[in-house]
Amino acid sequence: MPLLEAEFRETQRIFNERLKEWTVQKLVREGYAAVGLVSRPARYQAKGGGIILEFKRPIDASLPYHRFKWVDTRLAVGRN
Repeated sequence: MPLLEAEFRETQRIFNERLKEWTVQKLVREGYAAVGLVSRPARYQAKGGGIILEFKRPIDASLPYHRFKWVDTRLAVGRN
């Protein structure tokens, strides 16, 4: 587990560095951010009591290029 924990910490460090240094436009262009989405609570519950949200584009258009996985993706959510 120490190796997995170290990998997770490094991933988090890189994520935080990008948030500080990159513009929103660059995050979107590189596939690390999506803007203009709407959310609602998912119809199913998370194991362990977490909150699950479903995101979609307002006009049901497909998402642009992104690096998100469809399962188990951690997201930082913010409002502009």
